[in-house]
Amino acid sequence: MWEVITTTIESVGPNKIVRVIAIIVLIGLLGGLATLFKEPLLFASIGPTIIIVVHRPDIRYTRPQVIILGHGVAILAGVGGLLLFGLYGQPSAIIAGFDLQRIGATSFAMAVTGFFGEETSFYHPPAGATALLVALGILSSPVQLLSIGIGVVLVALFAALYEHRFSKIKSAN
Repeated sequence: MWEVITTTIESVGPNKIVRVIAIIVLIGLLGGLATLFKEPLLFASIGPTIIIVVHRPDIRYTRPQVIILGHGVAILAGVGGLLLFGLYGQPSAIIAGFDLQRIGATSFAMAVTGFFGEETSFYHPPAGATALLVALGILSSPVQLLSIGIGVVLVALFAALYEHRFSKIKSAN
């Protein structure tokens, strides 16, 4: 049995094992904190951010400031859409269903998020999902929005450390 495991590890390679472990640790950390504090520190759009950070730490999308500003603008755009269309504090689209107001709020949130990303150097594609989560009313209370922000900052800190480790390995090769 041990032979099968070691052979598999050798064929997969150490960098791939590190990536898998990094994802497990980061999701486990966010999930553990979410469980402990009963707040959504682990949410749908943070998953793609983690995958990009772990698999491509060398690209612009994974810079900590890009992660924070991309998701930050998405949160603000989502809240802006809710306020603009009179939906802030209303039941989510899952509960209330879709109507023209909700379509307007989500369209606004996505357009603002996309425009900001395109017009600046802070383009972070997974942030689009954050804009949707907020504009759909799924995560929109002040505490939930703060929790999203904390989760994003934790992933950005991880990204900085991971990229530093990655650049050391890359320069050694």
